[in-house]
Amino acid sequence: MCELLENLNENLPDTMYTQNDEPKTTKSAKASKKKAEQSPPSEIQVSKTYKLFIGGAFPRTESGRYFPINDDKGRFLANVCQGSRKDFRNSVVAARKAQTSWQDRSAYNKSQILYRLAEMLQHKKALFVNEMREMGLANGRAEAEFTTAVDLLVYYAGWCDKYIQVFSAVNPVASSHFNFSVPELIL
Repeated sequence: MCELLENLNENLPDTMYTQNDEPKTTKSAKASKKKAEQSPPSEIQVSKTYKLFIGGAFPRTESGRYFPINDDKGRFLANVCQGSRKDFRNSVVAARKAQTSWQDRSAYNKSQILYRLAEMLQHKKALFVNEMREMGLANGRAEAEFTTAVDLLVYYAGWCDKYIQVFSAVNPVASSHFNFSVPELIL
């Protein structure tokens, strides 16, 4: 009989309502609330599993496999998807489809896209440098790596609309004129 009463007491809701619809807290709820106030809740560590980036979307890998990435001290950093052959094929198909759109863009537009990418990276410098430090790079090396990446994007953004004039004889113009260049020695 005592066991039945204990089970019944455990299954009662923490809050019961009276006839006036005012909540009345039970003794067990008061005890659990007091216990919760005394000890802070433990935090669960949730590791991020990264998805693939194919064709502008983030699908999960077809194989369902992943592997952990650790830093130079052996600490866990992230889980990375292990792509299957089908994932690889899907990424090649998406890249081929994107290539036609990219080649149809003007050189000036390509330059704008690369320069905007460099700007966006520059605003997230602290994030990327911190990621490289977590991967084991020294602070100076991480800063230099980031600066080099941004500088290369700016460099190639500048060349998008200039390489034809430098390495070619016919220059594109937006009028009915014909424009060409001839390399000459400067003495």
